[in-house]
Amino acid sequence: MTHYQPGEHPTPSGRVPAWMWVMTTVSCCFLGFVPAIVIAAKANTRRAALWATGFAVAYLVGLALVGSQPEGANNIWSNVGGVLFFGTGVGALCYVAVVGPKLRWARTTRPSPVRTAAPVVDGAPPHDPNARAVAGVLAARQKRAEARAMAANDPQMAHDLCIGRPDLPRHYDDGGLIDLNGAPAEVIARGLGLTQAQAEHIVEVRRQLGKFERVDDLLTLADLEPSVYDAAQERIILL
Repeated sequence: MTHYQPGEHPTPSGRVPAWMWVMTTVSCCFLGFVPAIVIAAKANTRRAALWATGFAVAYLVGLALVGSQPEGANNIWSNVGGVLFFGTGVGALCYVAVVGPKLRWARTTRPSPVRTAAPVVDGAPPHDPNARAVAGVLAARQKRAEARAMAANDPQMAHDLCIGRPDLPRHYDDGGLIDLNGAPAEVIARGLGLTQAQAEHIVEVRRQLGKFERVDDLLTLADLEPSVYDAAQERIILL
């Protein structure tokens, strides 16, 4: 049983390697016996070996007869040598055409390129803008939840990390939280999508109260409209 290396596949019947035809025709029959020898090695049979031996002997005898005659000689020996020499090439072509397709030839093909998966950023495929947008929103929500949990368990760390204060130098990403007990009016307006007047009113109420104790105070004390409050509530934190 013939075994093929990775990347090799049996050539379908009738697909004799092209170099066999090219070698014989381009060399003007000088190498006509070589394809027969290759077929003999491939077939590994006594009959193929005898054919290859016959072509090789005929080639060598013809070459010897032609080469032994004086230049320009036209006698029986030179004629016999020429017939043997060129007959070997023609015979080899016929032999390849008949026997070659009966064998299984292996051809090496280029391996298919390995395609690596594109990197995934924030859990979303890089070529899907919708998925990336959704992943960005979910990631920001997760960051806000983590920041709120930190503020509830360790308020001092939350102050040190400047959670809810994008107006201050910091390195911690809190997902876009705004601290209504510390952020200036312009930051409140920009971060919560409020008008400047609404933000300044919140800051004024904060000054009067000292600080907001509950987020609901925005409705009862800062006169924030329910629709505006609902839209901004997710980003509000009180430190």
